Amino acid sequence: MRPISPETKRVIEELRKELDELSEMQSKARQTAVYVGFPKGEKNEYDERLDRIRKLRRELFVIEESTHGCPSTE
Repeated sequence: MRPISPETKRVIEELRKELDELSEMQSKARQTAVYVGFPKGEKNEYDERLDRIRKLRRELFVIEESTHGCPSTE
């Protein structure tokens, strides 16, 4: 296995941070929607966040696969 460059580590950390933030927002939006429905315009924001989460997960997967499964936080 080849070592992960500092730049790659930084990119992975940024992707994970954004994923965490967006996932938390999605969770809160789902909880609100269960009890009161989506406020006006919130459904579009929810869908856009979901698309972004999917894109970030794909990017993270590709990067991690390119490092041959090396743990990215070491």
